[in-house]
Amino acid sequence: MKILLTGKKGRFLQRIAAAFPPRSRLRPTLMPVGAPVLEAVQSPTFHALIFVLIRVDEADSVRWIRQRNPALPMIVVLARENARLREELLEEGVAAIVSVQGLTLAQIRRKLSEALPALGRQQNPLHPSNQQLSDDLHTIRSTLTAVQGNAELALQDSAPTKTTRKQLQEVLRGVAETERILRRLERILKALGILAE
Repeated sequence: MKILLTGKKGRFLQRIAAAFPPRSRLRPTLMPVGAPVLEAVQSPTFHALIFVLIRVDEADSVRWIRQRNPALPMIVVLARENARLREELLEEGVAAIVSVQGLTLAQIRRKLSEALPALGRQQNPLHPSNQQLSDDLHTIRSTLTAVQGNAELALQDSAPTKTTRKQLQEVLRGVAETERILRRLERILKALGILAE
């Protein structure tokens, strides 16, 4: 399995790279995050990616990579445990998250070897479960209902200007159109057997 190891260039990335023994069957290609990584993740060269994340604000790079190739299995290595970030990354489709704060090189090596099987088990994000699709459709509909309700209240409760009234009516038309599209998508997904009846 060819793995791309990336993150912000520095000692921490080098330390994680050193966690892979020279004679192991798995020797990742080290490439600091940047434009070459975004190109590399789209090629068939790599089967998986390990992203070393030092600071929370670097998580956008993980999202960009996931957008470029959502099917590429990914492990994120966190310098420090962060429950909120962990949850966000898992929602992005990251296969596993390894926190290495205070660990020795041998302990990091063990944690990474424990996380690597998750790459093979990662569900293809292009084929989400029926339950996930159903939950996502429900969330979108709930959000649309809130938008529609607030737009209707704004039209009723105040004396909006002609321009504001027109804008609110456009919001309501947009909600109705999005609902029609969602119903059509749902019918297609059911017909294809991707979504349960």
